[in-house]
Amino acid sequence: MASRGTDLLDTASKLSKDEKCIEHGPSQDGAAFTAPLHRKLKSRHLQMIAIGGIIGPGLLVGSGNALHLAGPAGILISFSLVGILVFFVMQSLGELATLIPVTGSFTDYAARFVDDSLAFGLGWAYWYLWVTVLANEYNALSLVMGYWTDVVPQWAWILIYWVIFLVLSNLGVLAYGEVEFWLALIKVISLTVFFVLAICISAGGIGDQTIGFKYWDHPGAFADSINGVARTFVIAGTLYAGTEMVGITSGESSNPLKAVPRAIRQVFWRILIFYVGMMFFIGILIPYDDDRLLASGSKTAQSPLTIALNDAGILPAAHLINALIVISVISAGNSSLYVSSRTLLYLGRTGKAPKFVGRTNKAGVPWVALLASNLFACISFLSLSSSAGKVYSALITLSGGESVLFPRSLPNVLYRVTIVY
Repeated sequence: MASRGTDLLDTASKLSKDEKCIEHGPSQDGAAFTAPLHRKLKSRHLQMIAIGGIIGPGLLVGSGNALHLAGPAGILISFSLVGILVFFVMQSLGELATLIPVTGSFTDYAARFVDDSLAFGLGWAYWYLWVTVLANEYNALSLVMGYWTDVVPQWAWILIYWVIFLVLSNLGVLAYGEVEFWLALIKVISLTVFFVLAICISAGGIGDQTIGFKYWDHPGAFADSINGVARTFVIAGTLYAGTEMVGITSGESSNPLKAVPRAIRQVFWRILIFYVGMMFFIGILIPYDDDRLLASGSKTAQSPLTIALNDAGILPAAHLINALIVISVISAGNSSLYVSSRTLLYLGRTGKAPKFVGRTNKAGVPWVALLASNLFACISFLSLSSSAGKVYSALITLSGGESVLFPRSLPNVLYRVTIVY
């Protein structure tokens, strides 16, 4: 056991010093197939990818639905409990990603330490999860852009961003890292500003009233006692999706032995500040029975951030939050294409998918996997038709099931690793 662990440590050390990552062995198809991914992501990229990955449109909009179901105290409990689970899972994943920094991440670990069949199922489920998330982001972009203008049809917005994401992804992993770094920085600054404004609004410094904790008293701290808390566990689990992205990016990190632990160590503070902090502030600013949380129209109008700022008299709130949602959706879509393509690349190079999807070019870009994943995301066009929209809804619903199954399977894989060692 000890010698095996030492061998893996030596392997990890060697990989961290290499400029490129050659994974999953040679192929009969030659150099075009085995061209390695490039290790160009720096520590700052991984840290901001890890932070930005959890600040998505779901957090900005979906948190309102969670507040409606559970109440202010209820969402604090549910998001804190799920956050604790995510924290421990990420600590375990971080150890493995540091020791064995490969793009296949936990799918590869499932094959190494459990069984190849588990890796097959986990890999395809994870790929499907992210390509449907990507399709959903295309659909979301067409809707939020329509908030400002209806001159451009929805299908045109989807097509525009489809091309942008594909071109950007083919520029290489460094371009992805830089884009995510700056988008994540904008999101972090924006949420920090909102937290400061929330404190001022609650204290009466902004607006015509002092709110304090009055909504905890009326309509109350809990919307439906323990039932409301339980109903928001699934929402919390879905909104936490993306925290595991560090494991995928470790395969293209220039120095995973230092960068991955540094990014993982921040998980606790990211959960505490951005998730629990967001739930706390929207819980004190908005009553859980506010009908606007369930508005059937614009997603921007549903956002608890928009509601809170509008109530405080900050007139351009809707435009500001819509801009933040657009940035979040672009970031989420870009990351979805990155993760899905790397997962498909792993599947292709390990015989779990057709071999051609494992091809990369000289720049280390898995262009076939990128194109295939982005093409599948074209199911977003189905949402534009009322009849085809039913098919689209069914496909997206399936991905919702994956987001529930995935967090349950990953801890099992990590647990088996501890048994092996």
